[in-house]
Order: sequence, then structure tokens, then C-alpha cells
Amino acid sequence: MNTIVTLGQVTPREQDGRDAFARFRAQVRAAAIASLAILESKEVDRIYCDLHDDYVIRSSFEGGRVSYEFVQVKTKAKQNENWTIGELLGIDGRVKDLSKHSAAQIKDSFVGKLLLHTAIFGEACEKVRFQTNNNLDTKASAFSDGLQSNPFTDEYVKLVLKHFNECYTEKLDAPLSEEDIEKFIRKLFFETDVSHLKLKNIEFDSTVRKKIHEYSEIELSFVELSQILMKLVELVSEKSSGVIDDFNEKNIEKFASVPKQPCQWYRINIK
Repeated sequence: MNTIVTLGQVTPREQDGRDAFARFRAQVRAAAIASLAILESKEVDRIYCDLHDDYVIRSSFEGGRVSYEFVQVKTKAKQNENWTIGELLGIDGRVKDLSKHSAAQIKDSFVGKLLLHTAIFGEACEKVRFQTNNNLDTKASAFSDGLQSNPFTDEYVKLVLKHFNECYTEKLDAPLSEEDIEKFIRKLFFETDVSHLKLKNIEFDSTVRKKIHEYSEIELSFVELSQILMKLVELVSEKSSGVIDDFNEKNIEKFASVPKQPCQWYRINIK
């Protein structure tokens, strides 16, 4: 007679699906929090979900000008595992001779994919942001700080500056001047240790409820706030899923955007 074996006694072949779902939920939480900027800002009028990057914040101004902030959401399962310069730039951070690193490595890295938006969208790209639940190690932190120094002093920032034109030559009409490249590189920011991205997050619900309550013109009960929260998360999940086969402005708005007006995800008036 065979011994009865329970599910808990056998380790699954893989749990990639569960890990991927947890990371997707973190991405949804990030986009949902970003959607609250619609309540806070006159200019922010759209959040695009999983379009060009994990999410994009659009701001519109008088005269028809628009700007975009592209956000890449990356999480790590181990909370104490800091991001390294090698992971961010796609290089071997142990190599002292930086001349051995190629433009191709940087182009395919997290940083390279974010800076690609600056090359494609130019002045319309306001900012590119790397958002994570963890922190940066010493070299990566120095790189982050060095992005805003004038002149550039960090060796890895200088490496990106050196290879920028080569990385994006196919997207540029002509090679950029060093001054213009510096402007684009300064659009890169890192947002670390983000509480609502933590895989065991307990602050997301309360953060969203607080923001919605703050911008509501009427008193809302806990149940009403919870319903609005659920609608927002459901909407962002929906807008983050599926392939847009006929890719045009109309379908982008229909399938990927969380709009300001009409506010589909809550039934309150904005002050």
C-alpha cells in the first residue's frame, strides 16, 4: 500500500509563477499610488499602465504641451539584498578598468532602458525613475548621487556619458552634444526602500484610504473607502494586462490609461 503524501511534504518543481505574481502586484500597487497624483496635481491627467515602462505619468499644460515620467518598478525577494552598480548598468562592477565595459552592456541594462526614453521622447521626457523595495549598495548609491552633481564626478556616471550616443545612435537624428547628454542623464532618479513595494506590505491600504479621504468632498465610511480602493486596484490591474493589437492613441487611452476625467475608479468629486 502506498504511503499517503500531502502537498506540504513535496517541494514544487518551481514557483516562478507565484514570484512573478507577487512582483506584478507590487507593480500594480506602485501604479495605483501614482494614480493618486491625479487628485493632488492640476497637471497630472493620466497614468499609463505597463506601456513603454511599468507605468508612465503624463502631465498636461496650457498651450497643449505634455510631459512624461517613466517609472520602472523592480523588487527583490530578500529585503537586505541591495542593488549593485553591476545590476543597474549591466556590467561587472568588479572590473576596475572601466574602458573594458561596452555600450551594448549599458544599453540593455535597467539604466540603459530607462535612459532610452530620454533619447526617444527628448524634451517631452520629464523624468525617468527606478523604483524599488530595496536599497542601493555603496557604488550604486554614489552613482545615484552623482547624477545630480555638476560637473559629473562619479566614474560610472561618466561611463554612461561616454557611451550615450553609441547606445542610442539608432534613435537619435544626430549625435548629441555633451551638454545635451548631461541634461538627459540628470533626468534619471532612484527611489529606494519604497514601503508600498515591499512584498509583505501592510501600509498600502491605509496610504490609499488616507489620500482618497483627504481629497473627497464628502465624508466616506471605512467600507466606502475600501470599495474605492478595490475599484482602483482592479482598474490598474485591468489596464496593465493584455496586448494592444491595434496600437494607436485611441486604444492606448481605452486599454492602458487611468484618466483624470471622467474618474472611472471612484465616485467622489475632486476639490
